Amino acid sequence: MNNSLTLAPTYVVNTKNLNTSRHKTGVPTGAIVGSVAGAVLLVFVTLVLVCMLLLRAKKYTSRKSDTGSSDHSIQVVWAKRPESPLIIAHESSFPDVLTTRQFTLAELDLATKQWNETNLIGTGRFGLVYKGILEDGTIVAVKKREAIPSQEFSAEVGYLGHVRHRHLVILIGFCQENSQQMIVHDYIANGSVSSHLYDDDGLPLGELDFRKRLSIALGAARGLEHLHSLVPPLVHMGFKTNNVLVDENFVAKVTDFGISRLLTTDEQENVPSTRVYVTDVQGQELQEIQAINEKSDVFGFGVFLLELVSGREAVQMIRPEREQNLVKWLPEVYELSLQPYN
Repeated sequence: MNNSLTLAPTYVVNTKNLNTSRHKTGVPTGAIVGSVAGAVLLVFVTLVLVCMLLLRAKKYTSRKSDTGSSDHSIQVVWAKRPESPLIIAHESSFPDVLTTRQFTLAELDLATKQWNETNLIGTGRFGLVYKGILEDGTIVAVKKREAIPSQEFSAEVGYLGHVRHRHLVILIGFCQENSQQMIVHDYIANGSVSSHLYDDDGLPLGELDFRKRLSIALGAARGLEHLHSLVPPLVHMGFKTNNVLVDENFVAKVTDFGISRLLTTDEQENVPSTRVYVTDVQGQELQEIQAINEKSDVFGFGVFLLELVSGREAVQMIRPEREQNLVKWLPEVYELSLQPYN
């Protein structure tokens, strides 16, 4: 079993026998490990402060998005219809909603080669995800699920298609046919941040140097800040390394924002979200503060940064019990770093 914490591509700290081993020089290995872990936490805190200052500065200054395609002056009024658990947007708030492209099922059948398994690239809260190529050569990611077509779905997708920023994955269009719903996004070549941090077992890969990690952190912060700057704020409800993608230049792009609006109440209870993610990481202590708002996204962003800096998954059951929860374990190691050398 690998008990190491990857700090950078070539720096690995072994935590086995943390409290008993001693370095040949007579300095306790635990103290050395603690010092390095303390440095990790310092880097993490620095990243948090940088990103939070960035968010705070931009929150109180009026600006256009990096692409200029989202209009902050448009206020979207949300309402709940008695017959539907979905939160929907009044269509009058964006009269050009139909500019979000509506694909035919035949177009997407062709793009994905009849939903061939070789084009299946993942699964998420909305359903299966396929890689596709449109007739004009555009490479896209198509999310597909079984669901009854609805006006609410069209309205929601229409709004989400107008939320654009350099650090957000663009929603291109949608399709509703044959009791199926599909949404079409830009295809992001390098996949999720998590796939560059750790393998399927949560073990560190060490693929990203520190410069890339910092760039990814800032890009993800800008994308999340843009969502929160909308009126009203658009809460992600599932911000984590799986939902931040990187393109061929390792520019971070937040994805899956607004997906929860497309799900029914029952569906939301049966898929991973920020509520579940926070509980998994922090355990019983946070179950009383599970309100879904911008603060829950900020917590998710903090865990995202912790994974980004440490290079390991926040919850990793194959590790020793005390190390399974990264959020809980690192403070323990930090406390060790404060102990005087003997």
